[in-house]
Amino acid sequence: ESADSSPEELIPSEEASQTSASEPSRAEQIPNDATIISARPPIHTHHIQGQIGPHELGQTLVGKQLAHFELLEFVGGGGMGAVFRASDTMLNRTVAVKVLSRDQGQDEETVKRFKNEAQSAARLDHDNIARVYFVGEFDGWYFIVFEYIEGSNVRDYIGNHGPMSVEEALNITLKVTEALEHAYHREVVHRDIKPSNVLLTHTGRAKLVDMGLARLQPMRSSENDLTASGVTLGTFDYISPEQARDPRMADVRSDIYSLGCTLFFMLTARPPFPDGTVLQKLLSHSSETPP
Repeated sequence: ESADSSPEELIPSEEASQTSASEPSRAEQIPNDATIISARPPIHTHHIQGQIGPHELGQTLVGKQLAHFELLEFVGGGGMGAVFRASDTMLNRTVAVKVLSRDQGQDEETVKRFKNEAQSAARLDHDNIARVYFVGEFDGWYFIVFEYIEGSNVRDYIGNHGPMSVEEALNITLKVTEALEHAYHREVVHRDIKPSNVLLTHTGRAKLVDMGLARLQPMRSSENDLTASGVTLGTFDYISPEQARDPRMADVRSDIYSLGCTLFFMLTARPPFPDGTVLQKLLSHSSETPP
């Protein structure tokens, strides 16, 4: 099975970047909730059979311009490519740009999944969801332009500050719930709710990001569903049992389950079942009562 080297995030935690190198932060002690795409080869930060990892892609593209977007800083990466802080030179504003690696851009299914992300995000217009502004292709690079969000994700925040109070955790959970309700009414399922996909702005607003695993509903046919061939999508620490069994069964209830696991993390600084192999985790989600 393959796992992203790091989850796709629009903004890194400022507190994490200031941590002493000789003293591991609390965030480093928390297992990385990597997104799993089991039918895909792993992506690392070095060349593997000609492929380029997100960090290497970031180094390659910083300073480049895609259409009218200038890539200023690499801020995160994952299974589909790299995310940059960028400047929209036409509208003179800061944006986030997710760029698909050229290696993956050669794969028809990956490009379909990437375009699906843009289409899913474009259907959503909510204060608690990062908005998509633009999707395009330039000189062989596929990219999506998102709202740029100042702040840090829940995973990093908990890693640096410890568990939240009940009031804080419930407040964030309610905001994400409103975002999921909005997505539900537009027939969009996120399918990757986890702490690293919930960003906290400096003003205290929660923003749901990364629609990379979302699927438009209803399904037209199994052949058009990008997960119809037995691919398991999601994150094992937060995935619902039915989504682990068959991603095509995932609906808003699966998102709510993953949000419940995220709430558990906010209150305890750990997922419900943090130990064991992937199979043991999946069995625990299916049959055990969380502590």
